[in-house]
Amino acid sequence: MHLPESFSALSDDDQLSLWVGRVARVHALLEYSLSNLHEVLQQSPNQNSRVLTVHQLALECRRLLPAAGIGKDLVAAGSKALVSAQNANAVRNRVVHDMWLPSADGGAESDPSWVAFRRGDGPQAQYADASARDLGSVIDAHAQMIRTRVRVSGLYMALHEVMPKLAAGNHARRKDPSELPRYFAYMEDRFTLEANGDVTVHESL
Repeated sequence: MHLPESFSALSDDDQLSLWVGRVARVHALLEYSLSNLHEVLQQSPNQNSRVLTVHQLALECRRLLPAAGIGKDLVAAGSKALVSAQNANAVRNRVVHDMWLPSADGGAESDPSWVAFRRGDGPQAQYADASARDLGSVIDAHAQMIRTRVRVSGLYMALHEVMPKLAAGNHARRKDPSELPRYFAYMEDRFTLEANGDVTVHESL
């Protein structure tokens, strides 16, 4: 695997820790985006409601979305973005909560690898389900988290353009054409993330 030259001074475990930390940081941003989305979708926010996990936020947003007074196409695209959030959250959980131990396989010329153990269910659960992992799997998880956050942000921005309780003020200020096609591209994962952080939209087929 090709890594930036600046990584060469880091040990294998330090590289792993760096990328696990990056996954955790983007996950926190995704949680923030879902929390904002959930607040928008709630008809009567409950000030005394419990704090929801990322998985619960995505589920609740999927449940509330059809009642938001928006078109079926937007509900469908938004639901896909929320499913991607559930999937990315599951991947993050494996990256952050699994126990990563150095693998005995490979040599000095091999890419670094680990054996990840997942804790089972129950009060006396044991760690099992060992699986071989390399650094690329964590880097891929990081990229998935970033793309997922863009998808969820696309839904949030689209709702501000079309939901009756949000759109009135936006329409009064807007003079440019609708940005909905761009938001749909975000939700439907039709974009490229550039190295500088820009998002380039792909035209729909």
